[in-house]
Amino acid sequence: MAKLQDITPKHWLRRFYTLFCIIIARFIRFSRVLKNHATPSSRALKLVLLISRPQDIDLFIDIYHHARTRPDIEISFWATKRALTHFPATRKLLAEAGIQPSFHLGHGNLIAATLKLLKIDAFLNTVESTVARHKVPYLITTIANASGVHTYTMQHGFENVGLTYNDPDLGHEVRFAAQHVLTWGPVNQLPGIVAPETRRKCLAVGSPKVHLTRIDKPRKATTGTADHPPIIAVFEGLHVDRFDDRYLRLFFTDLQHLADTFTNLHFILKPHPGIVKRSRIHTEFLYSLRGIKVL
Repeated sequence: MAKLQDITPKHWLRRFYTLFCIIIARFIRFSRVLKNHATPSSRALKLVLLISRPQDIDLFIDIYHHARTRPDIEISFWATKRALTHFPATRKLLAEAGIQPSFHLGHGNLIAATLKLLKIDAFLNTVESTVARHKVPYLITTIANASGVHTYTMQHGFENVGLTYNDPDLGHEVRFAAQHVLTWGPVNQLPGIVAPETRRKCLAVGSPKVHLTRIDKPRKATTGTADHPPIIAVFEGLHVDRFDDRYLRLFFTDLQHLADTFTNLHFILKPHPGIVKRSRIHTEFLYSLRGIKVL
């Protein structure tokens, strides 16, 4: 938790702004209840998916396509302004998928977002939490709760802070505002570090990346085995502000040694898609690897 002296006037202003939005949402919501403005059961359920990082598109695309086949669901995308400006790949991937976000969300237009929330039924995002870099999704989810919207946060990767691990640099008390947290694996297999409050919110749904699953069966060689070598996939999340040059050298040197030693294996390296700033040595190592396919 932030210390009182660490909270700047900007943070106080944002907290007040968010509280004001929550009050507006609750006032309008309860005014409708008093006037008995029930939602017509015949209309389509309105679902909003929030894009906060380029990799969210992989998580949401199958949900989007499936929902479009359902006449009882009206689906739309929002995107954070940070995702559109900080991650250049976001606009490109959205365009390739034929998706045009209907709203660009930021700290400055939370009131406009609040009024839009009052017209939707469910809100789904991936990186909402009390972590500072997840603050805008966290705030809008909090406001959505006050608006009477059903809120969901989906696990965004095998590793998800506050869900599969804790990081002292991000705080030991990571929490989620959503009413439900959708996990890729069984809830009873979550580590012991998960807060009881978070664990109670969790629902196991599996990974939604159906489009990345091979449908066709691999061809068989005459020996009866697959005609490609075993694949070793490595995820690289070496953030420049957490790992020094010595660690980088060790990581890439060891990885290259593995690839050189086990030539009967096929190595794939997947850099963290959220890393947009790398040191010179990081970049040099990444693109000088031999016998390792970098995605």
